[in-house]
Amino acid sequence: MKNMAVRRVEVILDTNIILRYLLRDLEDQYDIVRERLKRIQKVNGVVLVFGEVVAECIYIMEKLYKMTRTEMVSVLEPFLQTEVVVLEDKSVVLMALKMYEFTRLSYVDCLIIEKGRESGTEILTFDRKLFSKLNDPTKPGGKNEIASV
Repeated sequence: MKNMAVRRVEVILDTNIILRYLLRDLEDQYDIVRERLKRIQKVNGVVLVFGEVVAECIYIMEKLYKMTRTEMVSVLEPFLQTEVVVLEDKSVVLMALKMYEFTRLSYVDCLIIEKGRESGTEILTFDRKLFSKLNDPTKPGGKNEIASV
């Protein structure tokens, strides 16, 4: 049985730390992050990752590194599911990642959809692409209409 003790948050990870670790593009920085994560895990600690940081990672991997959606999800998802990572709104973020991988919506739109679904909250938007993902694409959603779901 796994240790059921409360695990202490040792650090909050920023975008650059996550990218250096996942992309291993700067070997010296990758080594520093890897060693720190090992030490944190050894003392049964965890690191905290915010959903906003995941969004920034995706933006940078897409725009700067020209990675495909599948490539991005294939490196982010396993990392975010490790025992050492505590992810705010974990189930929502992971569902948004999956949706992002298989749609043409932005990651932020996918996150909005999943947060709305989880909370049962109406989504109000002028974004026709977002609205069409939530409803029948033949419904109204002109430029000046507010699409609400």
